[in-house]
Amino acid sequence: MPLYRIKNEQAAAFSARSSILIDKLDKCQGNFTGYQLRAKQPVYVPKWNPLDTNVKGYIDLAPTDEVLLSASIGAIKGLVDEGIISVDSTVSPAAIVAPVISSTGDDGTTFTITGTTLVSVDPDVEYVYLDDGAGATQTLTGSTVTAASTTIDILLADITIGTPGSGWTVQVKVNSKLSNLYTIP
Repeated sequence: MPLYRIKNEQAAAFSARSSILIDKLDKCQGNFTGYQLRAKQPVYVPKWNPLDTNVKGYIDLAPTDEVLLSASIGAIKGLVDEGIISVDSTVSPAAIVAPVISSTGDDGTTFTITGTTLVSVDPDVEYVYLDDGAGATQTLTGSTVTAASTTIDILLADITIGTPGSGWTVQVKVNSKLSNLYTIP
């Protein structure tokens, strides 16, 4: 069942950019006798991803009755209509598991990393960490990284510490999760 990814879309120009409270998502905290006047657990969309402050904040919610209702007529819909948040209701739980590198290679022009879950779900981004084994390291992201679900391609010209080869280590961060540390054989 897909998750609802709620993203903080507040413009950087907002001087008071902050986390956003989404209320009325309280089914697990019933309103029956004795609990109706107690505070409910607040649900906040952070201003940025706490694991990577270069990425907009987001939360993933299971599509409970309350989330679906809020997305159609409640607080979530109102915040979307105001442009404060956006919602992606197609995020598969399988798409946000930790990445795994199984092999690497190059064709003389492109360095390719092969594995599973190698593409991030928006707003997360992919990072590639290279280490030549002799003390030189490089982190690649953004336009230098072309990711698909099972591959990441990088032009060799964008790798400034040399050509990846035997003994180099490669690690990727996808969906704010680190992969295994892969050593090129």
